[in-house]
Amino acid sequence: MNNNIKSSLHFLNMATSSPHLELHICHILQSVNKYDICHVIFMDDKNLCSTLNPFGRNPISKNIDQRNNEIKNYLKNHKNIVFNKIILKNLSENNKLTKLKSKIKKEIGASLIEEIYSELEIAVFSGIASYTRICSVNELPKKWLKASKNLFCTSLQLFDFFNSYIPSKNINDTYCFNGRFSCSKALTLSSKFNGINYFVYDLNRGNNSYIFKNKSLHSIQENTKRANLLYKKDKEFANLTAAKFYQNRRIGKFTYEESFTKHQKKGRTNINSKKKIITIYTSSDDEYSFIGKEWEGVKPLDQVDEIRTLCENLNQEYKVVVKMHPNQFNIPKQKMNEYKRKILPPTKLLLPHSKVDSYALMDKSEIIITFVSLMGPEANYYDKNTITIGPCPYMKLNIGNNVKDAKEALKIISSGKFNKDKEGAIIWANYLMNYG
Repeated sequence: MNNNIKSSLHFLNMATSSPHLELHICHILQSVNKYDICHVIFMDDKNLCSTLNPFGRNPISKNIDQRNNEIKNYLKNHKNIVFNKIILKNLSENNKLTKLKSKIKKEIGASLIEEIYSELEIAVFSGIASYTRICSVNELPKKWLKASKNLFCTSLQLFDFFNSYIPSKNINDTYCFNGRFSCSKALTLSSKFNGINYFVYDLNRGNNSYIFKNKSLHSIQENTKRANLLYKKDKEFANLTAAKFYQNRRIGKFTYEESFTKHQKKGRTNINSKKKIITIYTSSDDEYSFIGKEWEGVKPLDQVDEIRTLCENLNQEYKVVVKMHPNQFNIPKQKMNEYKRKILPPTKLLLPHSKVDSYALMDKSEIIITFVSLMGPEANYYDKNTITIGPCPYMKLNIGNNVKDAKEALKIISSGKFNKDKEGAIIWANYLMNYG
């Protein structure tokens, strides 16, 4: 083995559609000039499960194969590219899964195996949540429970493959799309175990892509660091960006994502109360329910339980309104029923399809409480008393009052000591629109 040869590994884990396919190709083409050898790895998931094909459906497998062949043909003239394909096996027969687990345990050691299993399982359910909107494994239908087991088998096979391939081919750096879901998580975990660099990339919400080295794309620490650096680069531009960003969101214009308030009636609140109003804005639970160590080990809270604690202690003095996120319209029925069962009058529960204007309600409210919601920075920017409960991507930017749970939120409300500094809200808006 020649240790002077520098090699990269590119796992095409998300190459079935544009612009993901093109992003894979761009990173490979950049690597052609940086590395002596570029290993491009495809996955053969015929009749088996993968993140892109959770039920192993043949038409999807054929589409994946077609795309892989297109990439291979496009890159075939580059002499320092080596192509390889991972052949997945059905592990449901003859104790094959047990044997594979034993093999991996022997290679990485008993002290690490449970951590690997845990990270892969979280990655499996993170991917499933993107399809089903679940917040808990208990909400999964039987067919998805079966798919979750198959996806875990796939991720374990991938981990085993990469764990052998990386040292045998003297790989220095690995690359994959996103890195959060089970297939790509197998590569990042194996890279860490083998002590090499891994790069994860994605499309940002503007016109660019972005890439992190040895960090999750969802890392609170890394995103905070990047947001602050971008802000310090040009504070005047950041302020102009934030002003435009928050104004466009109020009027329903496209910012970094589609507006979820287009169905709402401008100016409508439907709240008539002599009491001061506290409005609690929920977030789409499924986006952060299976985040794992990607948030430095901080786990999101159960929104419904925290809201119930708030309501039980605030309804005497305040009119409490709970505004569900419009994108929660298709959460599992079990979860929707939990909101309806636990959040009762006199609290006003506004369901996802409500035509109440989110911003008119914010303007009318004395206090805004959020969970992992952009309404937190927005309310803070517009000088509202703002509390964010639990972890969120911007929790280290001093936006409003960030507290660990509802009990701490009640103490802030009782004290009346609210943080009104809006610099963090400016930093976050600038980052959302310009990072890359």
